Amino acid sequence: MRLMWHIAGLVFVIAFAIGSNAVLAEPLIGTVVQKSFKGAVGTRAAAASEPLYFGHEVYAQETVTTPANGATVMRVHDQTQLQIGANSTIVLDRFVYDPNVDTSNGSIKFAKGVFRYIGGQAKSEDNIKLSTPTTTLTIRGTKFIIYVADDGGTTVSVIDGKVD
Repeated sequence: MRLMWHIAGLVFVIAFAIGSNAVLAEPLIGTVVQKSFKGAVGTRAAAASEPLYFGHEVYAQETVTTPANGATVMRVHDQTQLQIGANSTIVLDRFVYDPNVDTSNGSIKFAKGVFRYIGGQAKSEDNIKLSTPTTTLTIRGTKFIIYVADDGGTTVSVIDGKVD
């Protein structure tokens, strides 16, 4: 009888631990779509850096870095595309897309380097917060290139749409 209670307790502890990890895991927000690997790595809290190969999933709270000759391209759930150039760092705070009402809610920090942002399917980008060390961007139906210097200085070149 005691052995059965110990086994039942052990099963409960294992089930609780598995359930806790699922709750604590960061949400999936997109995937790497660049077919050729060019040195980009992703790092999540308390985890080792992982190479970002084609098809690799990216998560909220992930920091993506590229080496001096590196790059990567990722696409999030609403089809927004992020191109990350050489010697760059970006923090993917969060990105949630609700296809039922075509809205996105997200926060991305461009820490340093060069990036290209191409807005996706969401009809409203009002809840997308893009920032650099010195600037906060408001976007509307947008394609733009952003450069963040080592000192945080930011240059934005709008291809389509509006950036304030």
